[in-house]
Amino acid sequence: MATIEVGEREVRVRLQPIERFFSLRGDVTFPREAVASVTVFERGLDAVHGIRAPGLGAPGVRAVGIWRRRNGKELVVAKRGQPAVRIELRDEPWGAVVIGADDPEAVAAALR
Repeated sequence: MATIEVGEREVRVRLQPIERFFSLRGDVTFPREAVASVTVFERGLDAVHGIRAPGLGAPGVRAVGIWRRRNGKELVVAKRGQPAVRIELRDEPWGAVVIGADDPEAVAAALR
């Protein structure tokens, strides 16, 4: 499962090897000041919108990879039954990241 590390100046999303494989990406880092908003979803897959390209998408089960929308792209690592945090970004190549988390409230609090 991907993890979110919140530092004083930057946020890093660390992907597991299988997640890197399906998303064709490595870890993602962005400045904390780029965080526009943070939303917690009890069902992480509800936070996923757009078209998968590239990635793994098993509807209702798992979403790993890049999801594209008109307003940009999103990094997604979410699965059924797991809450997630959706981090909207500004002035970054990523419009948002959606990452499953065991304690999304703690992640959201650290980012606010």
